[in-house]
Amino acid sequence: MKPVRSTMWIMTLAASACAAALAPDAQVAGKQWVAEVREIDDAKQRPRLEFARDGRLTGYTGCNRLSGAWRVEEGAVRFGALATTKRACLGPAGDAEKRVLAALGERSRVSVERGRLIVQGAGGERIEFVQAPSTP
Repeated sequence: MKPVRSTMWIMTLAASACAAALAPDAQVAGKQWVAEVREIDDAKQRPRLEFARDGRLTGYTGCNRLSGAWRVEEGAVRFGALATTKRACLGPAGDAEKRVLAALGERSRVSVERGRLIVQGAGGERIEFVQAPSTP
């Protein structure tokens, strides 16, 4: 009886470890993420990112649309060059955009912690995203 119980315990631990250590692409691909920014109250106007399964990245900075590429490199999510539309925004939308663009870059670190997407720029700029609710 004891060997069976030990084997089941080991299998449970192994399954838990696998679930906790999903590949980075499985954690972000096909999902839309909405930034938690204090500058913008309206959830529809908050910055967002969408990681397409084919490596395309699209989103909104709080002011302008953005597009680019993402990939997994050495076990980490990395961004390629990003392009944005050129609408000028002042006030809260402009402030949010500055924060988002400072965090997003080719040298950014990306992680998923407790269901939150954390993007940290090379200069320490950090912005957190939560997964957007699914739309039917």
